[in-house]
Amino acid sequence: MNSTPLSEPKLAFPPISRRASLRVALCILLGGCLLSGCKSVIFNHDAVVGPLYKPSNVYRASVTMPPTVRRVALLPLVCDGSEATIEEGRAALQDVLVAELNKTKAFEVIPLSAVQLVSLTGKNRWGSDEVLPQGLIKTIKESVACDAILFPKLTQFRPYLPIAIGWNLKLVECKDGRILWSTDETFDSGDGAVANAARQYYHDHLNQPEPLSDSRSILSSPRRFGQYTLQSLFSTLPAR
Repeated sequence: MNSTPLSEPKLAFPPISRRASLRVALCILLGGCLLSGCKSVIFNHDAVVGPLYKPSNVYRASVTMPPTVRRVALLPLVCDGSEATIEEGRAALQDVLVAELNKTKAFEVIPLSAVQLVSLTGKNRWGSDEVLPQGLIKTIKESVACDAILFPKLTQFRPYLPIAIGWNLKLVECKDGRILWSTDETFDSGDGAVANAARQYYHDHLNQPEPLSDSRSILSSPRRFGQYTLQSLFSTLPAR
């Protein structure tokens, strides 16, 4: 009797290539991790890597703010130079200065307008590095019942890439004219550590929920970059 050899059973599905097999395995892995709450496979395309810039040119008369300093008069922003760009900076950053100082909650902020300052002192702006007239601090103190005065100056404003903003800020106590706190810093977004710190500020304070939100956008926005610079400086104020 002749026996007929058995034929091999046909495959129900065509063979899978090695590349396809890897894709299937990866999908299974990702799906399992998502179901189990695994976070290790979530890739952060916007992570900040590297050192963060910290202001160093800061003076503090003491570690803590004097308890008598409860109300601070904020003078109008003064600019270094008369270039059109720095004048633009003053217009763009004056309200940012007020908002960021209020966020510190270190004291009550009393912003003085240029019109108010003219009526009080005969001049619309005063810089702390000017020779102040006799009685100026006393006049402001008595007019708005403040305990200290913040003299702000914008020393640099470069609104095009890489953005750069410079500040000279002095907090002067009305009682004796003593400088309680001062800083003179320039933030250049072309510096890697400054860019990192600005992007970290974006993540901590400005991050939007949109999927395409990118912290690098702060490096092309003078206003948002200005927010970062002021928050960074005001974080060095004497503690309450």
